[in-house]
Amino acid sequence: MTKKLSKHLVLYIDILGIKDKMLNNESEIYLNIITFFWDYMNSWKKDVIEILAAKKVFFKVFSDNICVAIPVSENENNITELCYSILTFAQIIYKSAIDKKLLVRGGIAYGDLYIDENMVYGEALINAYILESKIAKYPRIVISNDFIKLLHNEYNEEYELDFDNLYCIKFLNHINNVQTERESIYKFLSKEIDKNTSNLDVQQKYSWVLNKLRKGQKND
Repeated sequence: MTKKLSKHLVLYIDILGIKDKMLNNESEIYLNIITFFWDYMNSWKKDVIEILAAKKVFFKVFSDNICVAIPVSENENNITELCYSILTFAQIIYKSAIDKKLLVRGGIAYGDLYIDENMVYGEALINAYILESKIAKYPRIVISNDFIKLLHNEYNEEYELDFDNLYCIKFLNHINNVQTERESIYKFLSKEIDKNTSNLDVQQKYSWVLNKLRKGQKND
């Protein structure tokens, strides 16, 4: 059977730091954390199909990477809702990762893709991967301009224009203003900053998130 490309919303996430932990006898711990993400994804998938009438939702998890794809067409009545759904999902994955003392980086794109149970191929995946691996730099999830156009330039609480004119999810949305929770996250980030004084690249990632959180708290 001839395979065909079609339009998809694609989220690509890299869970940062797991590779090193896999090599330090902590592999099974993080296998179970990734399984937690998988279980949450299946719950979200059910809601997207039942509530938003998505045709299908695809997941791929390979090592420390997660790929989510939703087939869409530009004339679908619910395309905006599907876009916001994948943005909210990305926010919750980000928050869940921080709760488990991990950071993530990612990209969200719109474009041509072929995906089935065995194969993922296409421009949308490549663009989401480039946003994650080449563009984002910091632990954030960057959104492509093509994806933003589907929202008709509507601004809402799910995304923002960052300091370098890149659209990114607003990961602060699901971090509670409860003082004890914020303090726990600050403590985790500060500990990692102190621990990585000899690795400036890693230290910079934790510092960026900590500064973002502090700035967000001041604006509350």
